[in-house]
Amino acid sequence: MKNRGLVLVLVALIAVAFSACKKEEDHGTTLGKQCYITEFQTDSDYSMTKFEYNADHLVSSATLYNYDGTTVNDRADLTYNDGILHEVVFASTDTAIDTKYIYHYNTRELPDTIYVQVPNESGTLTQFGYYLLGFEGDMLKEISMNVPVNDSVIVTMKNQYFYNLAANTVELSHYEYSLQTGELKLISSSAIGFDTKQNPFYGIGLDYFFVNGEGISSFVTKNNITDVTTMNASNELMATQSYTATFEYNDNNFPVKIFKDYKTGFTTADFFTYDCNN
Repeated sequence: MKNRGLVLVLVALIAVAFSACKKEEDHGTTLGKQCYITEFQTDSDYSMTKFEYNADHLVSSATLYNYDGTTVNDRADLTYNDGILHEVVFASTDTAIDTKYIYHYNTRELPDTIYVQVPNESGTLTQFGYYLLGFEGDMLKEISMNVPVNDSVIVTMKNQYFYNLAANTVELSHYEYSLQTGELKLISSSAIGFDTKQNPFYGIGLDYFFVNGEGISSFVTKNNITDVTTMNASNELMATQSYTATFEYNDNNFPVKIFKDYKTGFTTADFFTYDCNN
C-alpha cells in the first residue's frame, strides 16, 4: 500500500478519539457559520489535497495533487450508509484500485471491524487483513491490524489510548510485530495535546479514518493537535515524531495556517482553504 499525502497519505488508521458519535451534526461554530475544508496544502511533502462533498456535506472524494495543483497523483472516493462511512477506495492516476477499506459497525454505530482489500496478481481485489477496534463507552481504547497467514492470524500492529479529558491530552502506546520474538513489541509512546478550536477534518465523514504509522491523527477529535512528544521503547526522544504547533485561525476559529516546529529543528507549514456558510 502506497504512502499518500494527508487524507490519501495516511495508512495505519484510527487514532485519538474523544467521542465516537455522528460528528457531522456538530461541525458548526458558536459564530453561526460552518466551514468546510476545500483545499489543504502542506510543504512537508509538497502536496495539495482537494475535497468534494455530497449533499449531506460529507466528503465524497479527496484528490491529491502536486503542490502547485497541476498533476493528479492519487484519489480517494468515500461512500456512506445513512451518513456513516461505509467504504473508502484508493485509486492511482490510471484509475486502478490500490486499496479498499470496508467498515463494519456494531449496534451502537461504532466501527468494530475494518476490512482491507488489495488487488492480487490478476488485479482482483482480495482480503489482505482487517482492523479490530475496541471501545470503552464511546472512547476508542485499542486498534489492531490482523493478517491471516496460513491457518493462523498475526497481529502486526496495535495502538492503545489513555485519556486525560481534564487536561485535553491523550497518551498513545504503539506496538509492532517482531519477527525475532513472534510477538508484539512496544515501539513508541506519545503524549498528545490539543487546542480548543475547530478541527477542519472533524464531522465531515472522516471520523475513524486513516492516520500515520504511529497512530496519530487529526481526523477524529473536534480540536487540533498542539504538540506531540514521542519516546521510543528505551524512553529516548524520537525527534522526527515530536513537535509543537502554532496556529493562525479564521473568524470562525478554524485554522488557516499551522506551523509545526519539530525537535529536529525542522519546521513545516500547512495551509487550509474553506467554504464557510451562514
